[in-house]
Amino acid sequence: MKTETQEKFDKIIKEGFQEILKTLGFKKKANNFYLQLEELGQIINIQKSKWSTKDEISFTINTGIFVP
Repeated sequence: MKTETQEKFDKIIKEGFQEILKTLGFKKKANNFYLQLEELGQIINIQKSKWSTKDEISFTINTGIFVP
C-alpha cells in the first residue's frame, strides 16, 4: 500500500508531467517521457533520489536530446 507521500508523487507525475507532455506528443515509460522527431529526440526523466524514503521523496528532473 502506498503512503500519502508516494501518492502525492504519483499525482505530480501524472498531472504535472504526463497530462501536459502527452498533448505535446511525448510517450511515457516508467518515469521517462520521450518524443522522437525525425533527426533528434527529446527526453525528460524524473529520477527519485536514493535518499528518498516512503514518507519523504526528493527527485531530479533530467532533460536531454538523443539521435534515434
